[in-house]
Amino acid sequence: MTTDEKINCDTHGMANSTFVCQHLIEGEKLGFNLGYDPDDPNDPYPDAWCDKCETVSDEEGGWNKKSQAFANIKILCSYCYENVRERNWIQDNQEWDKLVSSSCQWLHKRQEKILTKFKIGEHDRWDRDEETGILTFSHKGEPQVEAEFHFAGSFSKKSNTWMWAWANNSFAEKVKAASQKIKEL
Repeated sequence: MTTDEKINCDTHGMANSTFVCQHLIEGEKLGFNLGYDPDDPNDPYPDAWCDKCETVSDEEGGWNKKSQAFANIKILCSYCYENVRERNWIQDNQEWDKLVSSSCQWLHKRQEKILTKFKIGEHDRWDRDEETGILTFSHKGEPQVEAEFHFAGSFSKKSNTWMWAWANNSFAEKVKAASQKIKEL
């Protein structure tokens, strides 16, 4: 949970305050679990704890005195938080590659069905209304197919960066709200 309070970090100076378990501070490859706050879903620095703290919390049926004592939550500046996250994040690249591959195959099959069923490639034009979240395919000026749409994010070719829809203030709430589900994962 990021608070509006700033802390004076010995390394980084004034910065936002964040909270992590004691193990993450000096650890490496300990896992990095996040506790998103539904009251502050856009918090870039949600509370974080290691895999061992996650196990203790699960064994205790949630956060209680014992699991909180084990975690011994500490305050860090937002810059230190980013360093801690990078050191402790565990990613299995082979599993990631398998997930991406199977997801693309799954999506391709569904897109082919949609293209065929609704003859998407045969319409004269398409229009999107970001305020309503409706995508309309038209032929000879007449709407033929309407579908609800949601943004997952956007990619900037200029900076070569990705931004999740939930973090992009230029998107209307209607088309970015569903991306909160991605963030919660």
